[in-house]
Amino acid sequence: MKKSTKIQLNKIKTYFSKPHNVILLCMGILLTITTVAPIVAIIEDTFKIHPGTIDAYLSGKQSGYSLYNYIDLFTSPMAKANLWTPLTNTIYLAIGTCFVSIIFGGIVAFLITRTNMAWRKYISSIFIFPYIMPQWTLAVVWQNVFNSNAITGTSNGLLASLFNIEMPLWWCKGLFPTIVVLGIHYAPFAYILIGGIFKNMDANLEEAATILDTPKHKIFTKITLPMIKPAILSTILLVLGGAMGSYPVPHYLNLTTLSTKYVSMNDKYAGEASILAIIMMLFGVAIMIANQISLKSRKNYTTVTGKSGQISKINLGKVGKYAIATVLVVITFFTSIFPIVSFAFETFFSV
Repeated sequence: MKKSTKIQLNKIKTYFSKPHNVILLCMGILLTITTVAPIVAIIEDTFKIHPGTIDAYLSGKQSGYSLYNYIDLFTSPMAKANLWTPLTNTIYLAIGTCFVSIIFGGIVAFLITRTNMAWRKYISSIFIFPYIMPQWTLAVVWQNVFNSNAITGTSNGLLASLFNIEMPLWWCKGLFPTIVVLGIHYAPFAYILIGGIFKNMDANLEEAATILDTPKHKIFTKITLPMIKPAILSTILLVLGGAMGSYPVPHYLNLTTLSTKYVSMNDKYAGEASILAIIMMLFGVAIMIANQISLKSRKNYTTVTGKSGQISKINLGKVGKYAIATVLVVITFFTSIFPIVSFAFETFFSV
C-alpha cells in the first residue's frame, strides 16, 4: 500500500474517531436527501406528462416528458388567471404583511419597553397569542365579525346582526383583510425582535442627542432606527417567507395566491401546479440569499447584552398612559381573547 494511501486512510480514521464528525456527516446526508430529493422530484414533475391532465391533452400522449406545462402556463389565455394574478397577489400580500406586522409589532414594542404605559405586563403577554393560534382562526373571526348577507352572500356577522352595519366587499374579502389578518398573526415576530433591542439598548446616545437639542425625528432616524435595523431585517425575512407560503388565510378570505392556486390546479393541471411550486421555492431561495447578505451587514452592529441604567421612559401623562393602554387592550381582546371565546361558544351550537 502506498504511503499516500495510508495517510488518507489515517485521516479518515481520525475524522470518524470523533463522534461529532459522525453526527455531522449523518445529519448532512439526511438533510441533503430530504431537501434535494423533493426539489428534484418537483422539477421532474414540471416536465412529466400526467394522464388525464391538460399536458396529456395538449401533447396527445399519456406518458413521457414535454415542455407543454411551461408553454401552457406562460402563454395560454389562462396565463393571467393561473400565474400572473396569483403571483402579483402573493407579492402584494408579502409586502403588505411585512408593513403591518412591523408597524403594529414595533409600536407595541416601543410602548411597552420605552414608555410608562399602563398594564404593560398584561399587554405583553396577550400580544403573543395571535401567533400561538392557527392562522385560520383570525380569518374565520374576521368573517364572523364583518361578513353580511347583502354584501358577501353569507350569514350576517356580528356587525350586521347587532348594528345593521354592512362593510364593503373589499373589507370583507380579498387582499386587504388577508394582509391585516396575516400582519396581526406575524406582528409578535416584530414585537419580540424589536422589543428585545429596545429593552436592552443603551439610551446614552439618545439622551446625549436630546441634551444637544436634536429634533426628535432626527434622533429616531439617525440613532434609534439604525439600532433596531437588524431586528427589522430579521422580521422582514421571517414574515416574507411565511406570508408567501400561507394557504389558510387567503383561502378563507378569497384571495388567489400561488399557494391557493397550487392546491386548486393540482388535479387537472398537476405539472403546471409544480411550476408554481418551483416559483415559490425561487422566492424562498431569494429570501435566503437576502438573509445571508443582511447577516454580513449586521456585523457592523454590536449587540448590547446588558440593560442600561440610563434608560428613561417617555411619560405619556396621567390620561395618555391609560388611554393608549385601553386602545391596545381592546385590540388584543379581538385578536387574542375573542377568537377563543367565539370558538368555545360554537362548540355548543348545533349546525
